[in-house]
Amino acid sequence: MKEIFILNSTRTSLEIEWDEPEANKSIISGYTIYLNDAVRAENVVENFYIIEDLMPETVYKIHIVAQSDKGDGYKTNKPTYA
Repeated sequence: MKEIFILNSTRTSLEIEWDEPEANKSIISGYTIYLNDAVRAENVVENFYIIEDLMPETVYKIHIVAQSDKGDGYKTNKPTYA
């Protein structure tokens, strides 16, 4: 995954989306979403997610890791700040 896109935002939520990574001959089984380097959600099966219960006027760092039958992949190349 190269980039995370912010589709929509409110004062307390972000709707994000990302391109599926090249699977390198493996099957993507889900994604882990990190917010400020802590796991926010695991086993997300779609390539979009709504992060809720955020604090207004706060900067967040978002990373995503794909899971496959070969284990966890790398975090997104660059974090997205929102």
